[in-house]
Amino acid sequence: MSRRIYWITVSSATLLIGIFLGHWLATSNGPQKIILTKIHPKNISFKFIQPLLGIELTTKGGFLKELQPLKKEVEKTFWQKKQDQEVNSISYYFFDLNTSRWTGFSENDQFDPASLLKVPIMIAYLKRAETNPDLLTTKIPFKVPSSTNNPFLESELNDSVIKPGQTYTVDELIKIMIQNSDNVAKGLLLKLLEEQPALISWKDLNDIFSYLGININNNRDKDLVISARTYSIFLRLLYNANYLDYASSEKALELLSRSAFKDGIVAGVPKNITVANKFGFYDADENGKLVTPELHDCGIVFHPQNPYLICIMTKGNDPSHLKDFIKTLSKITYDFVEKNF
Repeated sequence: MSRRIYWITVSSATLLIGIFLGHWLATSNGPQKIILTKIHPKNISFKFIQPLLGIELTTKGGFLKELQPLKKEVEKTFWQKKQDQEVNSISYYFFDLNTSRWTGFSENDQFDPASLLKVPIMIAYLKRAETNPDLLTTKIPFKVPSSTNNPFLESELNDSVIKPGQTYTVDELIKIMIQNSDNVAKGLLLKLLEEQPALISWKDLNDIFSYLGININNNRDKDLVISARTYSIFLRLLYNANYLDYASSEKALELLSRSAFKDGIVAGVPKNITVANKFGFYDADENGKLVTPELHDCGIVFHPQNPYLICIMTKGNDPSHLKDFIKTLSKITYDFVEKNF
């Protein structure tokens, strides 16, 4: 049975809410009851303070009126592609980083996160490095795996930038893991959690999920599933520097902006627009049994006036169709922001 993850949200723009509400109420066609959802860290308590991670803006009746056209266009595109058998299911989430407005379509539907989980691994390492800078310069040798004790798939070894017999620093492994979505680099970083708990441990990774109130008993659970809305909190955590310090948050987003995957969200926006994104692909379970492919892409689009977060998770029979679908939704979203914001 899959363990469920309950969503929370993290946003910036607390200072802009009052300005936005004044403008919105003055220009809206008819009154809407504005709902401000305050988001606080979980599993921590203080006597006098209550830290605020951010605010999510919605209405009593659902989404804000000005975002309804975007939601409808996403929904229309999905049903058309589903009818053409190019995509089976989707989880789409859009969040305006200036005003905390959001919309989505099946935003709480859950998928296997696959390589998307490399982002919280990066966050765990950067967090630990804030108090132990030597962690990033720690050298990790990659020994030639024996045929009887090889934790990596042959395809992972063949596709990896990491080569047997070479030594890498933790900082180098993080960069390769994020920029190339390298599974061998990820494996070496996870192995370090096991072998040197005094340096960094699974607790450092679990602490991120606990801080955000994401309910999992063990982040190594093979049944882990996540939605677009839930996953967005990791990116918003970096954008707002609410978990890492400023320098570490900046470094993390810079690494994500160098992602080698350019066929999804990036392909749907103009070439001069910076995107910090991470993709995930899942087509086989832990035993190597093939499953219906899933392709996801989540990132922050740094529109010059209106930066926004977009997370798209898809499932379908042909990964090339899923890639094109993500690109299409990314373009729909960018064009909407460009025209209406």
